[in-house]
Amino acid sequence: MSQDYIGKLPGLIKDGDDTYSDVLTALGLAALAPMPIGDYNDGRNVPPIASLNINGSEYSLKSVLEAIGAVLTRFVEKTGYGILSGLEVAQQGTPDMTVSVAAGIRYKADGTRQAVAAILAQAITAADTVKDRTDIIYVNSAGVAIYLAGIIEIDAVAGARSYTVTTNAVATDTITIGGQTFTAVDADPAAGQFIPGESATTCATALAAVIGSNATLAALYTITNPSAGVVRLVETVAGGLHNPSVATKTGTVVIASGTLTSSVAHVAGGTAPAVPSGGTNIAEINVDANQTIVETADITDKRVWTAPGVA
Repeated sequence: MSQDYIGKLPGLIKDGDDTYSDVLTALGLAALAPMPIGDYNDGRNVPPIASLNINGSEYSLKSVLEAIGAVLTRFVEKTGYGILSGLEVAQQGTPDMTVSVAAGIRYKADGTRQAVAAILAQAITAADTVKDRTDIIYVNSAGVAIYLAGIIEIDAVAGARSYTVTTNAVATDTITIGGQTFTAVDADPAAGQFIPGESATTCATALAAVIGSNATLAALYTITNPSAGVVRLVETVAGGLHNPSVATKTGTVVIASGTLTSSVAHVAGGTAPAVPSGGTNIAEINVDANQTIVETADITDKRVWTAPGVA
């Protein structure tokens, strides 16, 4: 075996063309395969040994690298993280609905250094016509600057529908709304029954009253008789997604179901979205309703360098 390896870092071994990996393993790269030592257990060859001559003394390269690895560990643990330099988000020379992102350096909490490329014109999502929004630009875990539009707040809308009685009910006619059936009777109404009276107007008034006494529907809706011949159901808690159904009937009574106002759940918005896991925020961008350009006043710098030892 050649002595060319003494004092040097072996790469590919000439005899057998195998990779000597102990040096890299010493740095904590355990995924690498160990050196195939069996190839040298033939009584003739000796495995190569790497060493360093320091001040006239020979030191095992593996031991030296282990010591360096320990130093690097302490260095990472004592080094801050975040945005070291660059990555300023700015308006364009002629403001429009884009911004520029300068190139820069970001360090992850584990000490990984990332050179982040610049973006000359990052498009900003068009403004809403009614609601304001807050967007962000952040550096993701792969070291790429990413734009993320904020969420527009959506107001809750109560589900609602009106019903108009145009032909009065007679005894035994039924009207069903929301799975609950109400029956017309001539006298002595029990639960779920109503006396329609002499006209469509009185029928609607009686129907509103009997629906209001129904525990299932009364728990979901505010029931009113807003005008002659009309019954209206409105979701008591807006956004619960309880839409009043179309009315069905039996008998000679005629009841028309009005247009449904669909229930819409509330969606919170107006605040900046959360930075995805592994990311570092660099800017927030305020986008007001109907805004058509992004200017410096709309951009809030969020670049931070976190000192070592600070959680």
